[in-house]
Amino acid sequence: MITPSCDSPPAPLALRLAITAACNLHCIYCSPESAPSSSPRYDRISLHELLWFVRSAQRFAPVQKVHLTGGEPLLRKGLPAFVHALAATGVPDIALTTNGQRLATLAATLAHAGLRRINVSLDTLRPHVYSRITRGAQLQPVLDGIAAARAAGLSVKLNMVVLRGWNDDELPSLARFALDHGCHIRFLELMPIGCARPLFLSAYLPAALIAAALSAHFSLTPLPSTPACHQRFLLSNGCRAQCTAGIIASVSQPFCTGCRRLRLTAGGALLGCLARPHALDLLPHLRARNVDGLHLALCAALQHKRHDSSFDQPVSMVSIGG
Repeated sequence: MITPSCDSPPAPLALRLAITAACNLHCIYCSPESAPSSSPRYDRISLHELLWFVRSAQRFAPVQKVHLTGGEPLLRKGLPAFVHALAATGVPDIALTTNGQRLATLAATLAHAGLRRINVSLDTLRPHVYSRITRGAQLQPVLDGIAAARAAGLSVKLNMVVLRGWNDDELPSLARFALDHGCHIRFLELMPIGCARPLFLSAYLPAALIAAALSAHFSLTPLPSTPACHQRFLLSNGCRAQCTAGIIASVSQPFCTGCRRLRLTAGGALLGCLARPHALDLLPHLRARNVDGLHLALCAALQHKRHDSSFDQPVSMVSIGG
């Protein structure tokens, strides 16, 4: 096995695995309006290959975190068994991001399999706005899924993509919902990625205005962070209720220094940076169980980090995996 020359000793990695390309929603900032039906379709990488990828990456550098994304990961058959196998690799932090539509029926099973943390996309608490953003879905299954996840003992983090003129007036409401339901919350700047680029021109709201809107209603106490981490706060309503809140300022205040996140798409492409189009085809290495080739690809992907605040990513988020 070759020794990578990227780092000596290698710093820990954070892996984001898009375990399926299928999604049961059609969100305006994630999926093109002209995209085909969201019914589940063949996924090019098997779960066995994904598990081999994680184990092989552990031989390249310590894997600190594995985050499962999609599409919608809860559509992937065999997910609980895959989570159980991931937990057995010794990765200390395994998380999953979901739109929540199927979470109510799977939360307890996933918790039993070894999942401890789950991120749920929740951009609004108003059913008609949710339907507009998702192009026709219902909000109630998501709320039921959040309740089921909490009942199963999962740590729940809510993800709100803030859209000017769509849901920015709900920032205090989403924060109160997190406080009332024992959840953490993150507020995300809209990113000009793929199909979201036209929307970005009218709907982008910078992190500074997000923080100002929250500060008008809550106490925000900064929490320690590293250069490769987003802004984190302890959010409090002045009473006993408090939760952690993050503001993901990918556009206005990039936190790229020292970033060790790598993304593997459901099509087998390895991305070193969400904001850059450089992708490496890992399928040949996965199929051949080529550890040396995989390690070279990991090393190359780490060289594709952006060094400024610009975005150059034509591929839509649904195909990247977030």
